[in-house]
Amino acid sequence: MISLLRQWPHAYYTDTHSAKSWITHTTSVKEPEDLKKIDMLPRIKNKIFCTPEWAPIFTLREDDLKAALGIITRIADGQGLASNSGVYGRRAYEGTHMFAWIGAAVEVPPIVYKVLNTLGQKMYSSAFHSTM
Repeated sequence: MISLLRQWPHAYYTDTHSAKSWITHTTSVKEPEDLKKIDMLPRIKNKIFCTPEWAPIFTLREDDLKAALGIITRIADGQGLASNSGVYGRRAYEGTHMFAWIGAAVEVPPIVYKVLNTLGQKMYSSAFHSTM
């Protein structure tokens, strides 16, 4: 199903992403305005975000998993995201940033449920339901 949406103009497909790909603070970009071309959050706005495999996130070390799912929980609010770094200071996409997320996983490891329990019911109740 996810592969069928890959070429649809209202879908954004990626095999993997990192917690830092939502809003970039990389120093390899010369102009701060060029960072907007790299940031993933505006690319998925008003689209179906397709990730065919959650294993790259689910297999992270526990601290990295907490960081990734914490950001995902915030983004799932649909109200944008703000982040800060020592390079560019504050970078943000504010306002409504709604999207639908379709992802797949063969198995959800117990550590994922443990981390989700610390983040609240929002992610737990809206994600990880079987479609079989």
